[in-house]
Amino acid sequence: MPYFTILFFLLFSCAQHISRLPSDNGDNNCANAVTNIYRSHSNYTNRIQVSPNSHGARLPGYEAKMKKIFSYVPSIKRFVKEYKAENQTTPLNKEVLAYLVTANKKVISELSSLKAHHPDITKVIQRAREGIDYNEKQLEKLRSFKSEHRDFLSRRYDESNKRDKNTFRPYKKEFYGVLGEVDVFMKIEGSEGIGIHFDNRLDELMPNERTHNRLLFEAVNDAENRLRGISPEAFNNLRQRYPLIFDRGGDNLEERIERSVSWMRSKEIDIVASKQGQKYLIEVKNYSKVITKNSLNDDYGGRKKSIFTQQKELVELIEYLDLPYRPMIVFRRGITEEAAQDLENIGFQVLGK
Repeated sequence: MPYFTILFFLLFSCAQHISRLPSDNGDNNCANAVTNIYRSHSNYTNRIQVSPNSHGARLPGYEAKMKKIFSYVPSIKRFVKEYKAENQTTPLNKEVLAYLVTANKKVISELSSLKAHHPDITKVIQRAREGIDYNEKQLEKLRSFKSEHRDFLSRRYDESNKRDKNTFRPYKKEFYGVLGEVDVFMKIEGSEGIGIHFDNRLDELMPNERTHNRLLFEAVNDAENRLRGISPEAFNNLRQRYPLIFDRGGDNLEERIERSVSWMRSKEIDIVASKQGQKYLIEVKNYSKVITKNSLNDDYGGRKKSIFTQQKELVELIEYLDLPYRPMIVFRRGITEEAAQDLENIGFQVLGK
């Protein structure tokens, strides 16, 4: 019997159990069968090398482990293509759902097995993993979906129908952002934290991360104190100098200040690092293509902030808050020299050229 036929026989068994996620105590064969086929389809390729003194360099076989994790990231398009090649028809929707659930869980399980040389670093990775794991609300939504949409699940997946694709969207985890951040965290020298906010998150963090979090939120507190009682003229001067921070609208001065401070508190840094006495705030970009000057500045007709504008925000924050950090940005799939030069001109260190 061809391997793919065996795969989908086991997948059908998975579909009978999607009221719960596969666990380490059950459905192991099913989860393995669903995901084995994707081991040759890893999206791990990137331009960032493992630094000699990085966490990844201290972990034997790190890149092989990470490539394996990336290989399990689900793709409905790829799944349907392989199914059709073997079966001359598209899978049932319940098979698509079973595939997503088991593949999602496999990624999370593999990431949880990624251990670092220091327990605190392992805990940083585990906190990142927990952010993409299924929570109880999501599990309940999955159970309800299975119970309430039996007709849909019994039909064949329709590639031409956007509704079918959109129906599965809530159950397809977006892994690439988190996996990209973990990968860069492990590869660069001096990395100390992932997902560090400008508001107080001390209770959630490891000791090294707390140092950075405290520095950032205290800087925002100091800024808020300075803004109390500021004159309209002085605020307008700030808005002209730091428009990305202070040009946030509002009916009066108090509201404009409140919006600006709230925006600062809402910011999050992908990675923080310290190397040779210099601290870094690091943004990680995991785009599927090499970034060019055009894509760096593309704002989609004014509908979104361009990558360049997003980075100017960080530069303004560092300057206005007088933070002892240098900005760094990492493009895992690469960036052209021309585009990198634009970022370097505003103070960034750029990796991925």
